[in-house]
Amino acid sequence: MRITGVSLLFSLVLGLVFAAVHLFNSWAFSALEFSSFISLVYLPGFLRLANVLVMGPLWGSLATAFGHLMLLLVELRPVDLALVNLVASVLGALLAALAFESLHGRRLHHFSLMDLFKVALLYTFFNASCHHLAWSMVAPELLIQKDQWLLMVIGDFNGALLGAFLLRTLARRTGIVAWLRRKAE
Repeated sequence: MRITGVSLLFSLVLGLVFAAVHLFNSWAFSALEFSSFISLVYLPGFLRLANVLVMGPLWGSLATAFGHLMLLLVELRPVDLALVNLVASVLGALLAALAFESLHGRRLHHFSLMDLFKVALLYTFFNASCHHLAWSMVAPELLIQKDQWLLMVIGDFNGALLGAFLLRTLARRTGIVAWLRRKAE
């Protein structure tokens, strides 16, 4: 895949959107938070997945990584924790997309609610698992509740479903998703 200025620019813009939605989510859904890392609705989780689905594995992962790096500028977190969260976030979305293709022997159909539902379900499992593995290695003090993994799955799933519905609506009503995909390729 060749590096293009347009793909890099879109990755940076989507990274900025991710960071902004993360901060918005912390404010809008603060009553549904169990910790600074777990909420019953986590919309940015959807963006991690959408970045990969729309921009492709490379540019979508870079968009998520850029977003996490931007958050380093505004959130006071230890750098090692921020970096393992970045890796876990990128891996959760990538593994979900790869697992979907492997399980179904085809690429995801972006207009299919069933495909979006299935990949969202895979994403929530992989994302929560990657984060909990990362936290157990770098910051075990973040593992504070026995049902924490399940709460993260629920929050990611709620955010992913809401976001998938919004993406499907956006894709059907505009050509922006197809245009972004063409630019990424």
